[in-house]
Amino acid sequence: MTAPEEARAATPLGDVERIAHVGWALWRTALIGGGPTLVELFDRMRTPRVGDLVVERTWMRRAVDPDGVGYLRDTSAPVVDPLDRTFVIEPLHRPGHRVTWRNAEFFALPEGTTDVFEWARR
Repeated sequence: MTAPEEARAATPLGDVERIAHVGWALWRTALIGGGPTLVELFDRMRTPRVGDLVVERTWMRRAVDPDGVGYLRDTSAPVVDPLDRTFVIEPLHRPGHRVTWRNAEFFALPEGTTDVFEWARR
């Protein structure tokens, strides 16, 4: 499930931060692994698709940048270096705005399902 491009209400900054921290915990769990289903989950999270709810992951151990938590609206393929890839995010706290990121990495979060492994297989 991907977020539609229609207007939506802004997410309060405290909720944005909680989403980032819970997402980070899920990312670390998938990264550590422990079986084929967690490998599937990790693979899906590390390859966000346009429309996915994403979190910018280079902030770890610092304050969450709320502009790095939102819906992936566009991306470009890297030319040579994977960090040359750009990501266009619609932040949860600023619906309708677009922020372009470069030299960053994002992971996708499951949304619209209670079964994260089902989401990973889509």
